[in-house]
This record gives sequence, C-alpha cells and structure tokens, in this order.
Amino acid sequence: MPRLATTDALVASLNRIGCVSRSRGLLSQHGRTALERARSCGAVNALLPRIYAHPRHEGEFETRIAATMEWLPGSVAITGLAACYIYELIDVPPAQIRASAPSPLHVRSPAWLRLRRCIVPSLTHEQGGVRLVSVAEAIVHAWEEDRGRGQDAIFVALRTGKVTVAQLASALSYYPRVRGRRRLERFLRHLLDGMHSFLEYRGALTVLNSPDLVHLAYQTQFIIEGNVFYADRYDPQTRTAVEFDGMRWHGSAEARERDRWRDALFRSAGIEPVHLLSTDVFDRPGWCRELVRTTIAARASPP
Repeated sequence: MPRLATTDALVASLNRIGCVSRSRGLLSQHGRTALERARSCGAVNALLPRIYAHPRHEGEFETRIAATMEWLPGSVAITGLAACYIYELIDVPPAQIRASAPSPLHVRSPAWLRLRRCIVPSLTHEQGGVRLVSVAEAIVHAWEEDRGRGQDAIFVALRTGKVTVAQLASALSYYPRVRGRRRLERFLRHLLDGMHSFLEYRGALTVLNSPDLVHLAYQTQFIIEGNVFYADRYDPQTRTAVEFDGMRWHGSAEARERDRWRDALFRSAGIEPVHLLSTDVFDRPGWCRELVRTTIAARASPP
C-alpha cells in the first residue's frame, strides 16, 4: 500500500494544466518504483525526453510550453504564433510551438514542437517564466507560419502599442531568411503606426488612395468633455473625421449606441464624422471615396 500511495501522490502532483517535471525530480520526491508504476499504467507520460506530464493535460498549450522551457537550454526562446498568443496578440493558441535557437540543437523534437535555427541570437524577454523573443520578432516568425494570423497580430500589437512599424521592419531585417519576406515588406510599407485594423489598411489602399485624400491624418486624438477619442482619418481644414466601421467592433447594438454617443460629441465640437462600413469598403470603394470627397467639399464651401 505505501507504494500505491506514493504513486498516487506522484500522479496528483502533475494533475494540473501547465505542470511538468523532470524525471530526476520525480525520482527524488517519489522514488523509482512510483515513477515506473505510473508510467506502466499510463498515469504519466513522457511529453519530451525525461519530461513528464499528466495525460489529461499533455495536449494543453500551457503544458507543452512548460515542457519546452524545461527541456531546452536557456538560449532558446518561444517565437511565432505561440509567442504571439502569450503576448495576447491572438486569441487561439497554435497547434505547433516554435522555438528560436541561436545554434544547431541536435535533438529530435515531436511534431508539436519545431526548432528554428537563427544565425544571430534573438532579443529575448521573460514573461511568466517563459522565454520569448521580442514582440516584433515573434510577429515576423508568425507571418511565416500563417500570414492571416500574423497580420491580425500586427494590428493588435499596433493598436495596443506593443510594437511599431519601425520595430517590425527592423526585426525583419534582423533575420536574413524569412519565408514571405517580400510580401511582408510590401505590407509594412503601407502601414502607419496609427493603423488599428485591417479595414483601415484596406481603406488606405482602395478608398483614400487618391491625391486629394492621402493627406488625411491618421488616428488624430480628441478630448471632448473629458472623453478621449481617436479619428481613423481626419481632415483638419474642414474638421471631417473618417471612421472605418468593421463588424467586430461596431456590429453589436451596444457598439452602435456607443457610436451614436460618440458622433454627438464630435458634432458638439464641430467635427463631422463619416462612417464607412466594412462591406462598402470591400465591395464599393469608389462609392466610399466619393462620399468622403463630397462631405469634405460641402464643409469646405461657405454656407
């Protein structure tokens, strides 16, 4: 019975998301017999060589991250979509974790862990006990994994101030070999630090791309009755604010009510808002362009 009790204690010690242990730690605390019994009955599994986890949690992202940190040397850091998830730039963790290593590691990793060799050391940080490359580097590597999710991460990082376009460009130049480099370079050339969404990016390319509209300022700040607002694009001469309204942030009844309140405050300060819906930006950019032009022209003309 003492052996069974020790085995149960060993299994219980790993029965948490994100909990892993090296074999030597389990041996010193619970003994070899307990570990062998737990392994033989499948109560614990080797997630990585000599790194054990509870089978209930071995597929969890947090558990795999913990195992990776325990297994790999301190020169290795998490990158790509996995790092973007930890930085809270994407909502769903990736199925595969990528780690950046400054030198070759002669190890065989499972399918869920991919090691990326880097010629130069990454700019590493630590967050919650996890070694991470910088936000900019993580996004560059995320772009290689999934361009759409990498693009989403870019806009969240810009909106939250976690990265600048200049930092992204610098990170891209830091790595000599990046899959999809030219497309990312083109994408960055069209971005400004004030852009908060793909809809703004699309609008800049297809709606406000004429010579008479490219001068509109990005993300101009206003403080009205103690409330801080930002206009997506703004014409200071006619005090016209152009707003790109995507369904994610403007589709709910609560969001529409908030927009009406915001528009009322804008108008109280002499600013006329022009709302461009995502469907119109994508389906009829020319119509959107003329709407902005006519509004600006009307406000420029004396009454």
